[in-house]
Amino acid sequence: MNVGSGSVRSGRRRRRVACALALAAASALAALPAIARSPCGDDVDFARDVLPLLKDSCLGCHAGPEPEAGLSFESFANEADARARPGVWRKVRDKLHAGEMPPPSEPRPDGKLLAAAQRWLDVRLRAGPGAWPIDPGRVTIRRLNRVEFENSVRDLFDTPLDVAAQLPPDDVGYGFDNMSDVLSVSPLLLEKYLAAAERIAVAVLPGDELRRATVRRFEAEEIDATLRDCRFGPIVNLYSEGEAFTTVDLPRDGDYALRVRGFGQQAGPEPCRMALRAGRRDLAQLEVAETEEAPATFEARARLSHGRQRIAVAFRNDYYHPEDPDPAQRDRNLVVDWLEIEGPLDELPPTASERRIYVCAASAGPAPHAHARACAPAIL
Repeated sequence: MNVGSGSVRSGRRRRRVACALALAAASALAALPAIARSPCGDDVDFARDVLPLLKDSCLGCHAGPEPEAGLSFESFANEADARARPGVWRKVRDKLHAGEMPPPSEPRPDGKLLAAAQRWLDVRLRAGPGAWPIDPGRVTIRRLNRVEFENSVRDLFDTPLDVAAQLPPDDVGYGFDNMSDVLSVSPLLLEKYLAAAERIAVAVLPGDELRRATVRRFEAEEIDATLRDCRFGPIVNLYSEGEAFTTVDLPRDGDYALRVRGFGQQAGPEPCRMALRAGRRDLAQLEVAETEEAPATFEARARLSHGRQRIAVAFRNDYYHPEDPDPAQRDRNLVVDWLEIEGPLDELPPTASERRIYVCAASAGPAPHAHARACAPAIL
């Protein structure tokens, strides 16, 4: 019994202490000063707080067929009308707070009307209870910046191409180069994108057209020369040391064969000599002992880079002795019928990207690119 009585007394003491603490807390809260409540949406009303000010001070100028500044308040009959054009009311708020409206030349509005309207504007246009939702505006479509573009190419095609260095620098805003509003798309950038796309396509999906050798022949009428007045009908006559040349676009890096058909107008102690060139490099130096009665085709092979290449045949050993008693030994010239380039001649194995992209031809062996057209519908 003693233990039970002690437990009951202990419980009563705990309850008395809890009640005392609660009363103390309530007394302390009652002693604090009242905290003002922030205005909520139910405390303001357009018809009560705004329309009186409009009728008293605004409609005299901002109404009728030709309102001041093109702004008429006659169309704002209720809260819904006002909410449809929040931009107008933001300007109204700024003008009222700055004391610019009504103009200084007009009577000042009643202080109560002005205060009520300003309170309505503050509640509706500032963040807080009762405020109108803020229109965030339109999101600008953002293009990738240079680094993001290069990373996307790498991730899509598993190829570490240096693409960013070929694009113009990105504009910067607020210290960032990936903001929509500053990432413009200029004509120069579009040209660079197209050039980068061609380079990426060649590296990633060369396709059958880059594996098949093609022959491009340039007849004498299509060939330029470093000498004047050297074209005679279907031939180019290099009467002095100079070049017959043309330019050609090569689809990719590879092995190419450069050919020329011609002959020599022989004179002097040695036959004609010529050089076949690509750019500034001599691919071969050859003797041309053939004559007009039996012209020949000469060839040189070399590894060339993709893009525009200048190919040429050069006359190397001019000879001219008009005083020689034998007319046939007075002048040595090189005559060119045509220039020709064939390639690429080397085999181009499938790239890693082709093996990943043409998955429907994975069982086709070592040449999935050959099934690219058949794979296209499945890929799409």
